[in-house]
Amino acid sequence: MLGLAKTITGKFRGLLAGSFDSRRSTPYVGASRTDPTFFGWNPQAISADAATLDDREALVGRVRDIARNNGWASGLLQKKLDNVIGSGLTLQSEPDWLALGLDDAWADEWSQKVEAGYRTWANDPRNFADVRRRGTIGALQGLMYRHFVLDGECLALSLWLNRGGPFKTCIQVVDPQRLSNPNGEANSERLRAGVEMDRYGAPLAYHIRNGHPQDHIGAFGRESFKDWTWERVPAFTPHGRQQVIHYYDVAQADQTRGVSRWAPLIKLIRTSTKYDDLEVQAAIVNAAFAAVIETDMDEENILDAFSSEIQPSKVEQARAAYGKQHPLIIQDLRIPRLFAREKLNFNQSHHPNSVYTLFQTHFLRHIAACSGLAFEQVAMNWEKTNYSSARAALVEVYKFVVREQDSFGQRAATPMFALWLEEAIDRGMIPMPKGAPGFHEAFPAYVRCTWMGPPRGWVDPLKEAQAAAARQAAGISTQKAECAQQGRNYREVNAQLAREKQQREDLSLESPAMPAIAQDPEDDPDGPEDPDELDGEDQRQIGEDRDGA
Repeated sequence: MLGLAKTITGKFRGLLAGSFDSRRSTPYVGASRTDPTFFGWNPQAISADAATLDDREALVGRVRDIARNNGWASGLLQKKLDNVIGSGLTLQSEPDWLALGLDDAWADEWSQKVEAGYRTWANDPRNFADVRRRGTIGALQGLMYRHFVLDGECLALSLWLNRGGPFKTCIQVVDPQRLSNPNGEANSERLRAGVEMDRYGAPLAYHIRNGHPQDHIGAFGRESFKDWTWERVPAFTPHGRQQVIHYYDVAQADQTRGVSRWAPLIKLIRTSTKYDDLEVQAAIVNAAFAAVIETDMDEENILDAFSSEIQPSKVEQARAAYGKQHPLIIQDLRIPRLFAREKLNFNQSHHPNSVYTLFQTHFLRHIAACSGLAFEQVAMNWEKTNYSSARAALVEVYKFVVREQDSFGQRAATPMFALWLEEAIDRGMIPMPKGAPGFHEAFPAYVRCTWMGPPRGWVDPLKEAQAAAARQAAGISTQKAECAQQGRNYREVNAQLAREKQQREDLSLESPAMPAIAQDPEDDPDGPEDPDELDGEDQRQIGEDRDGA
């Protein structure tokens, strides 16, 4: 009986083994070690830090060089900045009044005071909020986002400086390249790439080099001692005030530093740049040799014509004499005449570049897919786009933009807002509610907020305005949400509408009314403009409707 069981088991295993392709050695084709497709391809499943920390400097250097010298990359960076940050994210304070044991009326009044105070600090034209006094908080947000896109991370410090402004809180944006281990110390379990961590991986302090690592090479003509010193900046003060803002996307567990989003594009962009240069050189060569002189002179005369002797050759002397004897001038315009047995031929280009446009389109689609933008945005080419396809593309782009704004807002912009709010409350500029928990006791409830980016924009303003009104009428959207999509604060919009309404009443002016819109098939950019373009069933339906009318 035992022998029979072994026999059945052996047959079953044989059938099971036979169900797989003979070229495979594993149930998953992607893990096969014998399939010719995977010969020489044996990447290791290593940790995030092992994959990035050693090669990070090379990646950052190449990405920054691409952004400086490649027109497509430079434009892409600017478009991402314009879509996600614009001139700066706008604060919408939304304290969690329910968690604080208060009501929504208090939350609305308190939020207006907070937003007004924040604008005073963030948009001060004297730029007190910037340590270097070169821009507003919106400008610093744009700078941080640029570093995030190119370097994969951004870094900022909070400082307390008395410069004469109403607030002492100010922000210093730091080049992430300055975040490194002191004196080139090797990475360890608790110190990696300048980030000092506790046993759980939470940051305790950041080691920031006082000078950029490349400045000592000769950028300023001499080497400075500070270029070789580091400052240890604790992540938080003893009472919990955040001192370092380090924002990056975590793509893998246990990741310490960010990785550029453009890392997968480096090879493609580099190859495309070389291809562009070769195409331009080929075009220049074709243009430079636009015409040639064809002759049937014998070899001796040809060699004589191309002689390197200082004295003119016999052919040149004969040609010069011929030109003097046979000048051809019409109205002060001299028309050259060729020597005997010479004729002028114009070259035709044998380099039509038939695949160049296709390659460039493929290249731009690759960039668009990696960057989260639409192909039309990257290529700045909308000639083959109609309303429906544009809306479909922008809906997908909008998902990316909203995600990017939320992530950057909560992890980079909100910490800066919280730093200011803490000082404003301590100074008594923002009143605290009676009977409610203290600021540090209920920190998440007080700093709760959303961030509005640049306007979403319109493809068809009339249609989209009608759709927004319909969503609000159906109860599936709010004025707050619709205004936020256009980068507007609904409170400010309502206040302005109230002022304009009162002014019209004072001046006995009628309120503007929405004009009636006739429903016309030609109003649909995607609809057929000619009845002949309709199929037979649609034409019959139109005829029946007319007969019935």
